[in-house]
Amino acid sequence: MQISQTTATKRVRKNKKFLRNLLLLSLLLSTLSLLFIFKDTFFNKTFYRDREYRITYLKGVVQEKKLNHIAMIIDGCRRWARKNGMKPSEGHQFAFLKKAPEILKDCLDCNIHTITFWCYSCGNFEKRDNQEVKLFINYCTKMIDLILPLAHKYQIKITQIGRKDRLPNNLKKQVLMAEQTTRNYNKHSLNLAMDYDGRSEILRGFKKLSKSNRNINNLSEEDFCRFIDTHDQKYPSPDIIVRSSGDTRLSGFMAWQSKYSELYFVSKSFPEFDLTIIENSIIEFSKRRRQFSR
Repeated sequence: MQISQTTATKRVRKNKKFLRNLLLLSLLLSTLSLLFIFKDTFFNKTFYRDREYRITYLKGVVQEKKLNHIAMIIDGCRRWARKNGMKPSEGHQFAFLKKAPEILKDCLDCNIHTITFWCYSCGNFEKRDNQEVKLFINYCTKMIDLILPLAHKYQIKITQIGRKDRLPNNLKKQVLMAEQTTRNYNKHSLNLAMDYDGRSEILRGFKKLSKSNRNINNLSEEDFCRFIDTHDQKYPSPDIIVRSSGDTRLSGFMAWQSKYSELYFVSKSFPEFDLTIIENSIIEFSKRRRQFSR
């Protein structure tokens, strides 16, 4: 009789354990099913909470460290396209029509006042075929279309720096329209460096100076600053210049304005840029000890 009671007790315990495990498995499967059903809502909310937290933190860093102007050298688009089995022009298409508006919005959300994109240099098209150049100009033109809603929302004054006299007609028309419609905004500034080169800018500045009848013998740096492309801006000089695609040179970008700019070189191509790159740039800037005297 004692053996029968022991056996019964063991069976009861075994059944309880089985039922408990079955209940836990059922709860697990139900939870997984709910997560699968609502996965988009759940993960999107998690992403936006994460982005909101990061943006709030970065705003504080930007304000504390006085990061007012970030300039970016858009590079590596063709290499990125080839690496991903795409045509070179598709790299530019992705960079200008998707990434540029996204990165601009990230910078604006971080409350950076002035953003500069170096879209293309004076010598960019010397070794490119006509069809590629035509597509490139078309992407630049469409990029302005995509940026204009952001300009109106964030009150961004858009300025093209570089040579206007050589811009293709369709691009020039779009640039002039963007500058005209945003001329009264002052909350943010966006510089689109097109047909731009730092030496060319300085040379054009000297030509303007020669027409001003100013006595060059008493000319100071502050005087000459009035003849560069960003002369009338609140923050004409970049606090940090970010170059994509791993090259560790400025290639003449903002040669006059970059005297005290911090430099940050990123191995990723511009089509790979995201909020994390902006975040890393801001954090790196916050670690620099800036010395403006030497």
